[in-house]
Formats: sequence, structure tokens, C-alpha cells
Amino acid sequence: MFKSFSCCLYVVPWVLLLGLLPAVLQARTWTDAATRRTIEGDFVAVDGAKVVIKLDAGKTVRVSIARLIDADKVFIREQSAASAARGNEAPGGERKEAGAKTGPLTRLTCPVSVKAHPIKGKGEEREGGLEVTNNGNRNVSTLVLNMYYLRGDGKVGKSVPHTSSGTFDGPKGVLGQGKSHLIGVNSFFMEDETVSVDGEVTRVEWDDGTHWPTWTGPVPEREGDAPVVVKMIGILGEGEMIEPVVAVFNTGSKGVKNVNYRIVYLDAEGQVLGRAGYGYSRAGNWLPGGKGTAICGASSGPPEGTVDAKVTIRQVSFDDDTLWTPSK
Repeated sequence: MFKSFSCCLYVVPWVLLLGLLPAVLQARTWTDAATRRTIEGDFVAVDGAKVVIKLDAGKTVRVSIARLIDADKVFIREQSAASAARGNEAPGGERKEAGAKTGPLTRLTCPVSVKAHPIKGKGEEREGGLEVTNNGNRNVSTLVLNMYYLRGDGKVGKSVPHTSSGTFDGPKGVLGQGKSHLIGVNSFFMEDETVSVDGEVTRVEWDDGTHWPTWTGPVPEREGDAPVVVKMIGILGEGEMIEPVVAVFNTGSKGVKNVNYRIVYLDAEGQVLGRAGYGYSRAGNWLPGGKGTAICGASSGPPEGTVDAKVTIRQVSFDDDTLWTPSK
């Protein structure tokens, strides 16, 4: 695939220097780590463990990322992140909801933002707050947050997942468009070392019965005999507060009570960097037959160096109390 190229000098019309070149093309010299041979071409996309490169002649080739030098791998990660950010924009500058066109490391933007208020008081009288603001185009009926209690070095001392926002102050108990609401945080989970609190919204329920994040892509094909299709569609948060977002789709006819999945985090060479598991259930018919949704959570987020993630379903409990597990 790789061969040596001589340098060429191109004369570029001045009008192209005014920003008329396509922004998605990233011309560069790609280097094989083992042979040091090179090709010149434009970055197009990442296709699994390969990078798609458009050569000068217009032909596209797929090259294994594992074959490339470290600088090329870093460049690929940067371009993938930039492409994912552009792909997560909807017309008019609004953020898309989680959908089929996102990737496993796409940084998703929640339609409700969180601003931490400082802790006041002493001892058991300490109290902080998280101010949530509805940046969406619908009224919010309920929020679910992960709460984090931070030490002086900025590290997470304790986390409390799946915290409900409670009732809002607005008309009909909803959080209106552009409105904010302060959620009080008392000292119950605060440690002596706690100096601040922070939070991440992991689920938004709108007053029209829909929610974020969710599965918004086409109906997927069933994979083997698994009744639920799973895929990682993005991440929320940063650092110790990073959480994977996994889309699930019930391809069967029976409602689902509980799903249990496993995530394997991979580096650019396809090597395993870490593993995580998660089990999820909700009251009510949260995943009926032929429907999909998305779940935020796992025992751990993607470690540094992760470029891909594979999710497999391990167990499904149905609303008729039957159970599915993979055949051995």
C-alpha cells in the first residue's frame, strides 16, 4: 500500500486561500511505522480500525491505523473528535439528540446545563447547590443527575448517581424553556474533605413524554439471537466524571425490565484498555417491543487512549419475568 512520493510544488489560486477550500479535507503525509514509507492524501473518516484516505488522484484507500506512526494516530483522534463535534450540530446551531450517526466517543451535549454553587456553612449545616438551566426547546418535567462531591485537589471524593431533580417551581411543575432552577445539596453525602459539589444531567424527561438521550436512528437488524441491540453512541462529562452513553433497542415483542451489558474499550491498535459493565432497570414499561432508548452509565468510563468501544448484551429480563442470556 505504501510507496515513496517525491515532493511537488503546487500553485494555488489566491481565491482558494480565502477559505474556499473544503474544510473537511486535511492533506498530510502518512507514514508506515514499520517501513517508513509514505503516502500523501486527505483524511476522510475512520472506518472501524482503519482510516479512510483520499489520494491526490481522487481514489480512496483504507489503511490500518495500527500500521501508522504515533503522530498519525494522534492526528486521526483529533480529526475524529472534530468530525463528531460537527456531526452533532443540527441546522440552526442546535445540538442533535443522541442518534445513530454518533460514534462511541462523541462528546454529547445535554440540553440542560449545570452550574455549581459554592458550599456555605459548616459541619452538618453545610449546603451547596446545582443550578440547572433548560437550554432545549421544550419544557422539562424531570431530570436525573449524577452528583459529585469534590475534594480540594479537584478529585471526586464521592459520587451519587441517579439523583432526581424533584419538582420544579414553574407552572405545572415543569422547567420552562430558558428557565433555571436551583437544586439544593445538603451535607448528607459530604465528607470532611468535600470543598465543592458538581453534577452532570444524565436523563431529561420532557413534558411531551419524550426524553433525552434516546435512540433516534433507524430500526437496527437483530444481532444473532440477542433480543436487544446495544451500541455506545457517545460520552458525557470529563475526567473522573466521564460517563458512556449506550443506546439500546428492543427488537423483540416483549417489554424489557432490565438489561445488562459489557463495554470493552480499545486503543488505536485494537488492544483492550479496559472493561466496564452495567445493569439498568426502570419502573414502568421503559423499553417496549420495537422501541429504543439510551442509557448513561457504566462501572467505569473510557480510559485515556481509547479510540473505540464495543458493547455486548449479557442479560435481558422481560416484563413476563422470563430471562435471556447468550448461548454458550
